[in-house]
Amino acid sequence: MTGEEPHGESATKPDVDWSTYLVRASGLLLLVLLGTHLLDSFILHDIQTRSMLTFSERWSSPTWRALDWALAVLALVHGVLGLRPVVSSGIGSAPLRGVVMASLYGLVGVLISLVTFVALTFRFV
Repeated sequence: MTGEEPHGESATKPDVDWSTYLVRASGLLLLVLLGTHLLDSFILHDIQTRSMLTFSERWSSPTWRALDWALAVLALVHGVLGLRPVVSSGIGSAPLRGVVMASLYGLVGVLISLVTFVALTFRFV
């Protein structure tokens, strides 16, 4: 034994970047938002009486509209940030990896735009 570490300093120091912390924080926030959503949707109100009118009444409150929007947007961002290391380790070719990541970011951008459009323009019954 020479006493040297086989991989230098990186063997003892984990490679953690900003996206790791963002995924962890968004996961905790998603738990709170999802718990609130499920509590209201399935526990506090009878699921058999749910209709479009119930949804419309719920979205008449700006608070519920903002919470549902935040839940959808945060879930999309959390998902795409969680896919970054999977794509990085699963695709060996750098150009292909760039195309896949750009496609994922573009798809998430379009979905966030659609969610925002619906949240801002939903008409009440």
